[in-house]
Amino acid sequence: MIDSNVSDFTDIAYTGQDAVQSGLIAGKLSSMNFNRGNTILIIKITREIESTSVYLQRIKGFYSFFNGKEKFKDVVLKEIDIKDSEKDKLNIEMFENVSSVFIPNSRSYIVADFLKSNNIQDINVVGYDLLDKNINYLKEGYVDFLINQKPDQQGFLGIEYLYKSIVLKEKLEALQNVPVEIIVKESIK
Repeated sequence: MIDSNVSDFTDIAYTGQDAVQSGLIAGKLSSMNFNRGNTILIIKITREIESTSVYLQRIKGFYSFFNGKEKFKDVVLKEIDIKDSEKDKLNIEMFENVSSVFIPNSRSYIVADFLKSNNIQDINVVGYDLLDKNINYLKEGYVDFLINQKPDQQGFLGIEYLYKSIVLKEKLEALQNVPVEIIVKESIK
């Protein structure tokens, strides 16, 4: 399995990020702009209802960063669910008293576009994937952090696992996590 560790398949190798750990890191990045009492939004922008294990594990990891920490006892974590086709439901009031926004998938560019169009600044935006649109908003400063899943490395490791398993008949570790890579505008080309 590549990128999605489906728990029903126990005899198959998995290569990809530890989704809970990557969500925890997203929580830490989101807390960097934290002011006591401020709200952190988790904006779930999906094609339909997205409930993949990776997506849900990221959100679980995000919450786990804040759970039980005294300095975050007053933070408000608020979830907003919208579909791609409903991005016009984003409104200025949603972003009042917000210090950070976490988007647990590749659609950071939708929030960044809204922030730019409405001249809303000083909100820390954390998302996933090095899509061209996300990279452009990262360079412009409307996205602060992108978590790179390293899809090329995941694909390579998946093919390498197949080769080693089928051709070389090697016994492989069932889990090969790809390190979490945090991209900021200063580190992107």
